[in-house]
Amino acid sequence: MRVQTLAVTALLLVAAAVADVRVQLHLKRTASEDAIEREFVERTTPGSAKYQQHMTPAELRELVAGTPEAQAAAERFLSGQPGVKAQKTFATRDVVAAVIERTSPVAAALGLTSAMFEPSELRRSVAVPEALRSTVERVTVVPPAVPKGQRRPKAHYASKAGGPLPFPGTAQTPGSIKSRYNVPAYDVPATAVQGVGEFQQSYFNPSWMATFSQRYGLPVPDIKIKGPNSPSQDDIEGTLDLEYITGIAQGATTWWISSNDTSTDPFGIDFAWWCEEASNLSPMPTVVSLSWGIGENNYKDNHGVLHADNDAFRKLGLLGVTV
Repeated sequence: MRVQTLAVTALLLVAAAVADVRVQLHLKRTASEDAIEREFVERTTPGSAKYQQHMTPAELRELVAGTPEAQAAAERFLSGQPGVKAQKTFATRDVVAAVIERTSPVAAALGLTSAMFEPSELRRSVAVPEALRSTVERVTVVPPAVPKGQRRPKAHYASKAGGPLPFPGTAQTPGSIKSRYNVPAYDVPATAVQGVGEFQQSYFNPSWMATFSQRYGLPVPDIKIKGPNSPSQDDIEGTLDLEYITGIAQGATTWWISSNDTSTDPFGIDFAWWCEEASNLSPMPTVVSLSWGIGENNYKDNHGVLHADNDAFRKLGLLGVTV
């Protein structure tokens, strides 16, 4: 009986340890939504007087920061509360994030249900509590990542055994793509910075990168890494992302920007968090390939998540980043 009780206790402790979500409080701002959108359109539209006059991080922060009252209210709401940890204010001062335990009074105040603490690939938006409605625009919730063993494995195509691949796009090479899109022939300087965004178990295989470069007569790129790149079975798409972005823009500095569950971050795909990390890299990439449709597959049911992601990508655009 004692052994059985200890076993149950251990299971409960494990469950409690992983029963956390990441909550983001998106603050009300001094600048209006129309003013921020107008700045974005003017700086990204050819022919505009402000076209390509990208903001500095300080200018962006001044434009989008939450009001002082909003920042103070959000921090008071989270700080010092039981079951709240890893509290972080984004560099733009418009989002305050924290990891919330299931039993925290903050979870109750936000109306978080037990289902929201279950592993999922779907983020949610929840109603702003009464105490924050004058200072917080929206609240988004990022659940624990789905365990590796419960995901559908991605296909490992026949090329791994040396056979043909089952779709016509595999005939495309860096050379054919350059020809198709009339990419001019010139040496891209290392001051040009690009990157790929990756999630879940995505991993790039350096030996495959070397083989690809040798096959097409390309220099082997030196990849800068932000986040994990741990060997896994999900080694195809991330490797392809890097092979082709470096094959087209040879010589550019290239980032692997990864936010996935092979790191100490146990949460699923979170575009707002990823954008915050990408915008603080040095040197910051100005072109990023982000091919993760699973991160947007519940927009129709969670407009708060849609607006939060749109806002995050717009901030990158104001800094001069093309996604």
